[in-house]
Amino acid sequence: MKTLSSNSKNWFVVLFTLVTTIAFTSCGSTEGDSIIDEKIPLSTDVPFYVTLSAYSGDENITSQGRIENAILYVFDENDNYYTQIAVDKSYLLEAKPIAISCPNSKKITVAVWSGIVANKENISSMSKANILSDLVVSVNHENGIAKIQPTDIFYGKAVIYKNATTKAQTQELKIESKVASMAILTKNVAKSDNDANAIYTYRIRSTKSSFNANGELTGNDIEFAVPATVGDNGCVVSGTFFIMPSSNVTIELIKNGTTILSSKNFQNMENVSVNAGKKTVVTFDYAKQNSNFYIANWNSVSQIVEVG
Repeated sequence: MKTLSSNSKNWFVVLFTLVTTIAFTSCGSTEGDSIIDEKIPLSTDVPFYVTLSAYSGDENITSQGRIENAILYVFDENDNYYTQIAVDKSYLLEAKPIAISCPNSKKITVAVWSGIVANKENISSMSKANILSDLVVSVNHENGIAKIQPTDIFYGKAVIYKNATTKAQTQELKIESKVASMAILTKNVAKSDNDANAIYTYRIRSTKSSFNANGELTGNDIEFAVPATVGDNGCVVSGTFFIMPSSNVTIELIKNGTTILSSKNFQNMENVSVNAGKKTVVTFDYAKQNSNFYIANWNSVSQIVEVG
């Protein structure tokens, strides 16, 4: 039977001591400050953490479930595109932290878009060759006319700094409603069967077509074509629809391809604004040639204002 030599025993003791030391160092730290307890990966590169909150106008709607999903576009400390992360509504409803890894960056910029639908809006396709300013969202239109309404779009952007310690700290990133909503009614239009069977469309002119990387309106002016129906007592109604914000829009009512009403011809309609996160309700009286409008909260029930 062979026995270990003295030198072999010494090497065995050294090896056993080294393995024990490494295992102890990896699994714990002094004063109970465990990396595992902090749910930080065993790495020297600590992730960034953000939580999302949502606002419509001045109202915090994070817990309302209005946001179905969101995409986070991540840019490194030099504003070069790094990656994107898709999250569902549970991250807002439950205030779940979102872990973002971007090695070798002390800060990152995160731009968030929510509500983008392929057949209604276009968003830039991002790759490693892109920078932050390349991220643009535009409304689909043909020759300056948008026949499909935009969706309930939200946007937010923030610079997130890396925590100097190894403990996870979450920073809030606020996303805000970027579109407006409208409801239009014109009274005393359809007075006969021929009127009732006509094709009506509202045209809303002078809104921008795009948002830049800062969520600011940009691009060419476009107009929205919104189908309308004949309601009770000969009223022509649009229902509630989404639209790009604008400080001053012109509203026209088209009947069988001919413009029969324009807000430019009404004294109190010189500056009709449609504000992001708000609802603009407009009422015309075709017979009396007068009008009114008011701005309400996004989810308010439209009330027809009696004019004249």
